[in-house]
Amino acid sequence: MARLGQPLYLHVAPDGYPEKQDDWVNSGAMTANTERVIREQLQDLDDPVQARALAVGLALGGPEFQSQ
Repeated sequence: MARLGQPLYLHVAPDGYPEKQDDWVNSGAMTANTERVIREQLQDLDDPVQARALAVGLALGGPEFQSQ
């Protein structure tokens, strides 16, 4: 839960952590997976122009870019 940005028993408000999805999902949690996918896809590419284009395309198609 700490990686989601809401560590156990550390919410200061008397009502506890919110129950809505928007409050629990943060860009840090989503970016970790997207970065891993991009790195895996770029492993076998030797052409830097093609690698850059693929990385930008994957980043723009990632969930953190689409969520806002």
